[in-house]
Amino acid sequence: MKLASVKYGTQETVALVWGDDLIDLGRGLRLYRLAKEGEPGPTIRSLLDLLNQRSALTANQPFTAFLAEVVAFLDRHHLWPTLTIPGTPRLGPPIARPGKIICLGRNYAAHARETDAPVPSEPIYFVKASTAVIGQDDEIVYPEGAERVDPEAELAVVIGTRARNLTRESALDCVLGYTILNDVTERSLQQQDIAARQPWFRSKSYDTFCPMGPVVVLTDEISDPHTLQITLRVNGELRQTASTAEMIFKIPDILVAITRHITLEPGDIVSTGTPQGIAPIKPGDLVECTVTGIGTLRNRVVSSTGTP
Repeated sequence: MKLASVKYGTQETVALVWGDDLIDLGRGLRLYRLAKEGEPGPTIRSLLDLLNQRSALTANQPFTAFLAEVVAFLDRHHLWPTLTIPGTPRLGPPIARPGKIICLGRNYAAHARETDAPVPSEPIYFVKASTAVIGQDDEIVYPEGAERVDPEAELAVVIGTRARNLTRESALDCVLGYTILNDVTERSLQQQDIAARQPWFRSKSYDTFCPMGPVVVLTDEISDPHTLQITLRVNGELRQTASTAEMIFKIPDILVAITRHITLEPGDIVSTGTPQGIAPIKPGDLVECTVTGIGTLRNRVVSSTGTP
């Protein structure tokens, strides 16, 4: 199953992607709960709302099994037409303000080599500010005075349940699904901070420097996240291409390493690193990040004055 955060008219909701249609899952869940429990429950306007209510909704069912039960109810009662979102709604980022965005550095050997950095012996991770998050077709703002800005296509993990001290065998149990994250970086500022032995948080966290989306694909559709192809194109020109099989540290290893020190919460994002092929962008460019099975995350670059 695929889920999306959607804005249409004055409404915000979490939608089920059903073929070419978007189904208002927020309204659908209220109808389901009204029929099953006699009351509709609280309004669900986002994927984070859904995750925060997960324990009350699922009654210890696997999340995908619960959603399949809701889908069966909607189908049985012929509710698709009334819940189909009309027109061309705007897709927002799957999680508009994640509690944490944790990213992997140098998780592809070829990318480590192209930046003249050693291949790490253990996961290197850093954070991006949640205020940097934007969604599909939102604009990446090229900062005034920036010398070089690079996009970085990555597979990102969306956390579904609270997790601490995971084992490798159980690590994927906390994963809701997968999305695409563009780890936009002000490269010259990052290199300046690295040379000064300072954290590179600011170079990663400019407003708009974390495009994410367009959907979350749940784990029922991606049983092995290490068999996916990542590509990045700028104005149609291929810049990055790699398989997630090339990751140095696989997702269970990453989650184990993080949760040894940090508790992950529902709605947190863990991005798994970018492959080789980094190169600068400029205002006017169209950046497209694609991961097989998820789709294409598309964003235009504009200057700080809002013009291409």
